[in-house]
Amino acid sequence: MRQPAQEQEEPMKVQSTHPAASEAVASPFLLRAHAAARIEGALFETVLTQTYANTGQTPLELIYTFPLPSQAVFLGLETQLGNDLAKGVILPRRQAEQRYDVALQEGDTPVMLERAEDGLLTANLGNLAPGEELDVTLRWGQWLQVEQGRIRAVIPTVVAPRFGTPTVEPQQATAASLQAEYPLQVTLDVLGELASAEVACQTHRASMRLQAGALRLTLQGDAALDRDVVFTLQLAPEQALGRALHGRDEVAGSDHHVALAALTLPEASERGAIALRLVVDCSGSMGGDGIASARRALLRVARWLRPGDRVSYSRFGSTVAHDIAGLQVCDERELARLARHIEATDADLGGTEMEQALHSVFGLGGADAGEEADVLLITDGQVWQAEPLVEAARRSRHRVFAIGVGSAPREGLLQQLVEATGGACEFATPGESLEEAADRSLRRIRQQPWHALRIEWDVRPQTEDPLPATAFGGDTLLLQALFAGTPARQVQLLARDTRGSEVRLASVELQQSTQPEILSRSLAARRLSRLQQNAEAAVSLALAYRLLTAHTCCVLVHERAVDGKVLDPAELQAVPPMMAAGWGATSSVLASDAAVCIRACQTFRDPIAAAYYAVPPVWRSGRSAANPGTNMPDQLRAGSQDFEIPAYLRKQVPTSPQTVSATWLCDSVQRFLDALAAGAGTTAALEAAELGGVPTELEQVLQQLQSESFSRLDAWLALATWLMDQPNVTTPRWSGASLPGMLSKQGQARMERLLEVVDQHVRLMPTAAEATTTMGGRLKRFLSARHM
Repeated sequence: MRQPAQEQEEPMKVQSTHPAASEAVASPFLLRAHAAARIEGALFETVLTQTYANTGQTPLELIYTFPLPSQAVFLGLETQLGNDLAKGVILPRRQAEQRYDVALQEGDTPVMLERAEDGLLTANLGNLAPGEELDVTLRWGQWLQVEQGRIRAVIPTVVAPRFGTPTVEPQQATAASLQAEYPLQVTLDVLGELASAEVACQTHRASMRLQAGALRLTLQGDAALDRDVVFTLQLAPEQALGRALHGRDEVAGSDHHVALAALTLPEASERGAIALRLVVDCSGSMGGDGIASARRALLRVARWLRPGDRVSYSRFGSTVAHDIAGLQVCDERELARLARHIEATDADLGGTEMEQALHSVFGLGGADAGEEADVLLITDGQVWQAEPLVEAARRSRHRVFAIGVGSAPREGLLQQLVEATGGACEFATPGESLEEAADRSLRRIRQQPWHALRIEWDVRPQTEDPLPATAFGGDTLLLQALFAGTPARQVQLLARDTRGSEVRLASVELQQSTQPEILSRSLAARRLSRLQQNAEAAVSLALAYRLLTAHTCCVLVHERAVDGKVLDPAELQAVPPMMAAGWGATSSVLASDAAVCIRACQTFRDPIAAAYYAVPPVWRSGRSAANPGTNMPDQLRAGSQDFEIPAYLRKQVPTSPQTVSATWLCDSVQRFLDALAAGAGTTAALEAAELGGVPTELEQVLQQLQSESFSRLDAWLALATWLMDQPNVTTPRWSGASLPGMLSKQGQARMERLLEVVDQHVRLMPTAAEATTTMGGRLKRFLSARHM
């Protein structure tokens, strides 16, 4: 395999894509991506199609590294070149590489997919002729878990820059580009009983339509490969029950059956006072959205602390700062001091030396003999080396809980970290509620975990997943087993309570699976993790179940006719990923930071220079502070003087009032209210309100509300309530129930903020604007009702 000529001595550096340095701007190699996902029961299946193009004059060999959910099972690869469709096969790594290289030399077009490390895939596309497009379609599946009453389904789209020495090959650690922009389209179908759950896209604006018993969500607006796409399903109590599936495992033998049990644990009793070590990542990658999100989560945690609890507070980057060392008793004075430290927290400590920080925090004194001291870590997880971190956490006496923040947190690392210590993980990308993520984390920390877990199948399994040492009430355990002969029909989960008595936590009957192949392949993938020391057995198992692993690759070849062979040497190009939205303050998903970044771009006329001055420069090197005047890389100095602000920066939400047509808004609100009054449902009401499209000015206001974790429905209810209070406006008619009562729980809990944002950012056209600068009586009464 060849490697790009460009060396990656500083793999985290932002790559310039100015035409003088690269053809990436004039000739985008990745044109677009489309993801079609479906949720049915516990299965989340995704089909991702990437379209690559050669718009240049010479043949290309392209390399692109992108993320996959760390728990996902790769299910297949297809590519289409013109009218030629090819399907990938799994081969041992060396054999796959040889097949790829031979096809490359013979002028055919080979494609090889390799697994770089947890959650990273690299596509190698050889001999793409000038003018050609290649569609690469991947399919993967994963089993979803209910966590504290909700399901979170994620389609990752981008690899954010990571700190440290890459643990992948140089061509797989491509630097991000601030000017790259790859459009993304996504649809999600929710089938079966989950279609009646409260479904939402937390990161993007989405339309919803119920058809043939399935709920379809479609991303709206200009989505791109710059942030994870996050869907959540809030379940009703009757939907949170456990479930189990079984099916034949044809690879193991026709008489073999595989089973999956998803068992939701009941709430456990609460612990007494807790000892909590708060640790926040203050490295440069957390700048902007990341650190703003971290502060919100930490302030929420502080409100959860009670008299008698003990707390410490540490920040880390290249160094570690213990602002509250030891474990201090949470009295009024100490909590006020903690709040001051949190509010002063910034992303100003350089590189992400997470291992050093955890060692330092684990070594702090203050815990009594035998006392459980828990660590709550808030970070984006953007470091390369995972094993030392996980091993350090495993050896400590602490349980580690984590909240992953940012648009593309490193999910695999954080999951490994918490699983090794008996903790749990939450993620909150911009658009999700940090407060709710903190609530769920503290709910786990405060409860007595279930321990001495034991699973009983009604038939003895041939092999089964090992059980964790502990688990938390409100979460779901996913357990798989293989049976020879008679399949299992029932499974139950038992555990010990605080008095040492064994109790039955869950019991469920198994049902026939419609996807037995995915069941068997996912169990095989889980078995692979226990074969790390036996490479030969791991390869044999991976080939039998067609699994993409560190020892196997997926490869295919488009064989060209003799007169269509690509005979000229192909130019090797690494396709740069987009910069993760909000990473290191290079942009912002949140409104308060967007204008800062845009002003920086306008000032410096170069996104690279703007990013350089916007964040502490030490993120480029964890052990030495950089000075913009002396250490600025050459590629940052060579900015274009006629730079245009990247489109994804221009799409940020507003920081100043937006003038909206009163006539248009009144008509839209009236259609919205009429649909609600007719009982058409929230989806139909939103479609009625947005019939014919939403003006850009109002769309920015709606995005502002959604960036603060309000739903699209909440936003329109707030607009309707606000509009009814405006003088000199034809007030929309509404005779139904109270509009505030129709808000979501999130909207009702933060009613003042919801209406404050509308009042700050919406101005009507001048003919009716004179009386819109202050809140009127009805709005004031509405706000005062919150305190009744």
